[in-house]
Amino acid sequence: MKDMYLSLDLVYISPEKEILEVKKGITPKSYPRTFQSEKGLYNAVLEVPSGTSEKYGLVEGARVEW
Repeated sequence: MKDMYLSLDLVYISPEKEILEVKKGITPKSYPRTFQSEKGLYNAVLEVPSGTSEKYGLVEGARVEW
């Protein structure tokens, strides 16, 4: 990802506030590749430092609140 200096986990969230997919360990070297989920419609992507999704149990099917 352009201008990123750390690896990220990408958490794709559906309009129903359900985690559709978690892509782990996306590195800065992945640029210019783009990322999206093919597992369904999503309206939000949470970008967190790599390892955070595992640390907090962010898994497919989990419900989120905001």
